[in-house]
Amino acid sequence: MTAGVVVLWAVTVVEVVRALRGTGTRSLLVAVAALAAGRTLDLDAVGEALGRTTALAAVEHVLVVVSAVAVVAFTHRITGEHRTVPRPVWVVLALALAAPLVDAGGALPATAEDRAAAYASSVPWLVHWVAFLVTLAVALTAGARIALRNGRLARGVLGVRLIGLGAGQVLGVLYTVLKALHLGALVVSPGSEVGLLGTAEQAALSSAILLVAVGLVVGFAATVAADLATRRRLWVLWPVWADLWPHAPHLDHTPPGRLRTTFSPDARIREVRLVVEIGDALRVLSPYVPAHDHTDPVAQAAALQLASRRVGQDVPASPPSGPRPAETGFAARTRELYALALAWPRAAAVRAQIVPGAGADGDVAVPAQTRASGDGRPGAGESAP
Repeated sequence: MTAGVVVLWAVTVVEVVRALRGTGTRSLLVAVAALAAGRTLDLDAVGEALGRTTALAAVEHVLVVVSAVAVVAFTHRITGEHRTVPRPVWVVLALALAAPLVDAGGALPATAEDRAAAYASSVPWLVHWVAFLVTLAVALTAGARIALRNGRLARGVLGVRLIGLGAGQVLGVLYTVLKALHLGALVVSPGSEVGLLGTAEQAALSSAILLVAVGLVVGFAATVAADLATRRRLWVLWPVWADLWPHAPHLDHTPPGRLRTTFSPDARIREVRLVVEIGDALRVLSPYVPAHDHTDPVAQAAALQLASRRVGQDVPASPPSGPRPAETGFAARTRELYALALAWPRAAAVRAQIVPGAGADGDVAVPAQTRASGDGRPGAGESAP
């Protein structure tokens, strides 16, 4: 049980990080945090330290119910399904779960058999246990059905998360059934051997926690990997963006530095902005691009750098040197620009092969030209010799 609690708190930390990054959901954070807190209160060491009181047991069960309901809410959120429970149902459930608190300071026996006998002899505890087990079974069954049904249709990380949540909730239902059987066996046959039921109950609970944790951690890892890939593309695209900035229409401000762009909190929005603005600049430069090998990214980069200098020289525009590429989706366009950006630093060496006399430093007749390099403000003037 201790290992399961550790896993739950680890997942809680992950969800807190996701929430701080703006990629998490409140319902999922509540679900894992409530379950982690509830299972922590169920530990023997915690029970001995705080005392096995009625209030402690009731709070533990309430936290587990809150977790189950929050998981269902999270499943509804990511699948787009919307169902509401009438408010009177919540009121009745709250009263039923709080029934044992009429004797909040009462101590519970130390052994499972004695606790089961105490539950069976107390009407408030019977009401509490029925409400707890029924609510848990209904919530987990509903959540599992929605998660598994949509998980088969979803692709990628979302499918993994839904399948993990659904399988974990199925095992949660099994845990609920085994818990009811275990309590019933302890009450009906106090002296019988029911250790196997207790072991199966804990195994189902541990497996449910593990499956849910795996699904959530896989989703978090995929999110982190996607974020790192986005920031790498920002780092690579930045020199092209900064060099072509003066030619993008409607952009008058100096672009932010490379580090600031790469590590901005809204990296995905920054990437969209870079791709769109580089594309705008390329359309402006297209009449000035000299003939070149369109299949070679280095040659394409060199031609664009020369086109940028031609604009500064007021060279008359000419018809495009080749057919314009067909419009593509954002992902395909990003890949094309990424390949261009990787070739951008090597373009200076081949400019002379495209336009004779254009060496590594550009055309000798080009006036002061804005060029971006490294991190910081682009715009270091290059005076013509």
